[in-house]
Amino acid sequence: MKSKAPIAFLACQLLLAGLPSSAQGLARDEVVSEVMRATGIASGCSSLPVYIAGLFEQQKAQFGNEKYSVLIGILSDSFSGTNMQRYIRDELAGKYDEALCKSILETYKNQLFIDITKRENDTLNIENEKMVAQFDYSAIDADRDKILDEFIDATKMIELEESMVIGALDVYMKTYNLFLPKGGKLDPDMSRQILDQTGKALRSDENRMNTKKRMAQTYESFTNEQLEEYFAFYRSEAGMWLFANYMKGFQKALEISMKDAAGRIISEFNLSEQNT
Repeated sequence: MKSKAPIAFLACQLLLAGLPSSAQGLARDEVVSEVMRATGIASGCSSLPVYIAGLFEQQKAQFGNEKYSVLIGILSDSFSGTNMQRYIRDELAGKYDEALCKSILETYKNQLFIDITKRENDTLNIENEKMVAQFDYSAIDADRDKILDEFIDATKMIELEESMVIGALDVYMKTYNLFLPKGGKLDPDMSRQILDQTGKALRSDENRMNTKKRMAQTYESFTNEQLEEYFAFYRSEAGMWLFANYMKGFQKALEISMKDAAGRIISEFNLSEQNT
């Protein structure tokens, strides 16, 4: 005799089917928001404006205090955590899979995943980048090196990074050209050369080593066995769904934020007038 589905499950399915599409969408959005919170995506987005501001700290003397403050204000607004989260949430919701989302939420109840997520977000700052630059990778054992290499290759991390950065940079330069008069525009050959050089740098062995150094420094307090457990999730169907759609959403958010920042910087600093 075939087993029957539990009555409670059938009732829930019928109830869900009877909900208006707007209510179903609300339930979906709530689950996606919870996935973003549990996995650290939401808090990572909130840290981004401070991280970006730190990247420009060395240019403070070049701009002067007043212009520097205006620049940081524009970047912080364009790359606000709210904006970044919205586009990532839209991407995850657009590819929504209830079963995969439930699997992600269940996985991230594991204390190891909670601890690693906290560590990842704690290291998203410029001071940590300085520590990464000084990190002695020669102390990393062969097993840890292999684990990091396998994770980078399995997630296509370098390829996705290149696509994301090149896409955002291309949008940024095209936006500049929309606002600038003919004499100040980047010519197509120059733009192509910048994109080619950037892509080459991102595909370089040096960049791969920098990526491994950053990961090694971030996860140095965790054992190889713990990292294998953590990385195994990102090779699962749920993990690949999360990583791929997060990266797509992040790239879209980055490109839109770049376009907004470029236009506002040109307007604020009267760059179009300076090139007339």
